[in-house]
Amino acid sequence: MILISVIAVVLARLKPSDTKPIEAIRNNTRNSVASTGLTLLDNKTWNMHVFSQNSTGQIALQVSLDGKTFEPPTNVSLTIPPRVGSPISATAEQDSQTHVIMLNLFYISGINNVTMSALTCAEGSAKCGTINNCLLPTAIPVSHETGLAAVNVNNSQDWRVYYHDQSGFISQLQGNASGFNLGSRIGGEGLNGSDITAVNIDSTTNNIHVFYTDMLTQALFTLQYQKHWTTPRPVSNARVANWNPYSGFGSAYRPFSDQLHVYYTGLDKGIYEFVLNGTDATDTSFQPQPDGTRPWGEADYVGADITAVGWKDQIRFFQPARGRLVMGELNDTTWGEVFVDMITTGSQIMA
Repeated sequence: MILISVIAVVLARLKPSDTKPIEAIRNNTRNSVASTGLTLLDNKTWNMHVFSQNSTGQIALQVSLDGKTFEPPTNVSLTIPPRVGSPISATAEQDSQTHVIMLNLFYISGINNVTMSALTCAEGSAKCGTINNCLLPTAIPVSHETGLAAVNVNNSQDWRVYYHDQSGFISQLQGNASGFNLGSRIGGEGLNGSDITAVNIDSTTNNIHVFYTDMLTQALFTLQYQKHWTTPRPVSNARVANWNPYSGFGSAYRPFSDQLHVYYTGLDKGIYEFVLNGTDATDTSFQPQPDGTRPWGEADYVGADITAVGWKDQIRFFQPARGRLVMGELNDTTWGEVFVDMITTGSQIMA
């Protein structure tokens, strides 16, 4: 009798509210993208940095020195080559003494190795050089099909890196300029082959939100850290429009409006956005359905990777589209979209 009851509960949890099945489509042609940004020490200049991986595994970096236009892309010099199709994530900080900007690129290399590359750029320059490239050992082995997300703490060389371990659980590496620990499991069993995104709402006190696909329900779930990790919970209890469990995810925070934005690429190749208004409480809820009505173009393929960054009342997201890199931009309440190569210095491309 107990066994029958347990089976009934599991079946009830698996049964969707709509009888139409979800067609899960794996992203096996990932062109990974990652973005990061920071306000410089002058408290007014915004820099953005966008990393993208091509089909051969090469990772390129494109820098915006004003938050509006970009410098031409350059290849990142790596002594440890990334896996083709590796997830990538990045953070940025500025040294208060030298004013040098440090970029930290995280990716997967070899046999499931979390790898870090540190790059430095002079303030006001788009020329960034690699100063270190190293493996981050883990006591909790990394899944072959892991997602990857990273944030920093107090806008300094203090990092948290999130990945799927071999059992699918979300695990965290914690490190600083002196080195990293060997990892710890923070909870939440993720779907093998799905993505992870994370954003630190308050870098000083640490209000970290991690998003991933739940293994059992295949829904978008979130974990939140404020002194301790919360119990994993779904972003929405409703059946989500054009949801693909293997979608690329991106997330960003707008401090002026206290809004957290989460993006995914739908089964129709469209871009969808969840918004959370008010981020301090652990019991606040996202809207039940994402918004897919914005004037955004289609991605190149179902489940395409997407990355986002936010500041003040601004959001930017980046995604491969039509064989190029597209940028969606939210300025206060107005959305727009443009190809990055159209706003790159020296570009002759007009459309």
